[in-house]
Amino acid sequence: MRKAIFTKFLIVILTALVLASGISSFLYADSAKQQTRQDMLRLIQVMAVQYQSGMDLDAFSEECAQSAQGVRVTVVAPDGRVLADSEADPAQMENHKEREEIQMALETGTGISQRNSATLGQGLLYVAIRLDDGNLLRIAQEYDGVLVGAAKQLPALLVAVAASLLIALLLARRFSDQVVKPLNQVADGLDQMKQGDYQVEFDGIRYEELDRIVQRIQALSREIQTSAAKLDNEREKVDFILDNMEEGLILLDEKQDILTVNHSAKAFFDCQEDVVGKHLIHLVSNTKVGQAVADAITGGKSSIFDLTLSDNRIVSIHITQVTGDFIRDAHQNVGVIILIIDVTSDRTSYQLRQDFFSNASHELKTPITSIQGFAEILEAGIINDPAKQQEYLSRIIAESKRMANLINDILMISRLEAGIRDEEYAYVELSEVCREVVENMAPQAAAQNIQIEVEGKAGLWASRDQMHELAANLISNAVKYNKQNGWVKIKLTDMPTKLKLKVSDTGIGIPSESQGRIFERFYRVDKGRSRRIGGTGLGLSIVKHIVNAYGGEITLKSIENEGTSISVILPKKKPQGSA
Repeated sequence: MRKAIFTKFLIVILTALVLASGISSFLYADSAKQQTRQDMLRLIQVMAVQYQSGMDLDAFSEECAQSAQGVRVTVVAPDGRVLADSEADPAQMENHKEREEIQMALETGTGISQRNSATLGQGLLYVAIRLDDGNLLRIAQEYDGVLVGAAKQLPALLVAVAASLLIALLLARRFSDQVVKPLNQVADGLDQMKQGDYQVEFDGIRYEELDRIVQRIQALSREIQTSAAKLDNEREKVDFILDNMEEGLILLDEKQDILTVNHSAKAFFDCQEDVVGKHLIHLVSNTKVGQAVADAITGGKSSIFDLTLSDNRIVSIHITQVTGDFIRDAHQNVGVIILIIDVTSDRTSYQLRQDFFSNASHELKTPITSIQGFAEILEAGIINDPAKQQEYLSRIIAESKRMANLINDILMISRLEAGIRDEEYAYVELSEVCREVVENMAPQAAAQNIQIEVEGKAGLWASRDQMHELAANLISNAVKYNKQNGWVKIKLTDMPTKLKLKVSDTGIGIPSESQGRIFERFYRVDKGRSRRIGGTGLGLSIVKHIVNAYGGEITLKSIENEGTSISVILPKKKPQGSA
């Protein structure tokens, strides 16, 4: 910068000197020309005073030329003939009537012009006046013009320019040093800030403009220091949160290099080394994970799957594409987040529940068969006491039905959890299914004088059996746990992409402490009443499983001794993969 300032300063000074010198030369030469004209006008007027008509014109011209020294004197007749000339033979000279100064003198009395003399072959300045007798007196003096005059000043100008330039060199060097010095201080201060030291001080800044810059830099330094402290604090919080998460977190760039990894993620894969900046393979060598990461980067595909680790723990891997400027060295600012969640206990519990339902179903089939067989023996008349026969028969048949219902419910939940469909999805008019269930429940409703109303119409793509099971459990519960002379209202609402099934009753309601567990398996609010009416404790659990299988929502509102309202929202669209 110092060199640039020095050079530009010299260029400005040199340009100014050249322009000033040139303009001065031209002004001086022009001034000299005007002075010469004035001198010649005064001289010719003095000569005109000495002129007398009829005098010897040759002697007059020579005498005037000698007294003026270097001036040519010429007398011209009004018709342009040269009557006398101090330097040439008039007889040999051409007619001068067309000369500019002669014409001007004839018209105005005085004429001035400048040109090369045809007789002498050099540049002359001519001044002519009209005499009293009509003749014209003309004098001429050598004059080369403004350019030649300026050129004659060139040596002196060059000396002046050289002296000025030498002084300018010294001034330019001193000026550039004075300007660059505070700028160097500013640059040093910025380097100091870059190194993390924000206590920047500047001394000896003499320029107001630079002083304003320095003040702003110091203010900026204080702001950066405050912001840096806040950023450090926030970074420490983020690092603390990440490192204390039970879930593992990995952030990758588009090259699958690790940008961030927390302690849990390294612990899951038993990694002790620092892998930040290295490829994902240094942390996870599983091919399924690598392929899922590649799919997320290239196609934006998200993946969720389970992975069994070397210590037999089961983790759920969530892989999602992310974008942002924070992804370093990325052409498209694309990266990937991998979230790792330990689901060992959930998966184990799930497997245990699966095994329980399967085993319970198979185990219950044997006693059911025995009870049914014993009932058939009783009906065959082996027991002679009619009252006992009838009592045992009724008990066996009732227990058989209850256990059969239990088995069916257990199998239903198992199939739902396993994602097994007994039939292909088809368009189901849910209002028709509800009316069918209501017809089946008519005897139970009539026994308690319960009024059932179905309102609205809506359909969806689903398994008809599953929709029948969902509606049957909701409606049967509304009837079984209702009050004498109560009512059940079934309302269907058709929405653009979803439908809503709402079953409301005037029944006994559900205590607030039990509402959070009502959808659990085998949970009963009133166990005695449930047994009396033949409940298995799996109805609402089946409803919840069906709703979850379709990606729907279920909500419960209940007030004890006033009634219960259960709403189910299901998507109407045909599920992916269905026929």
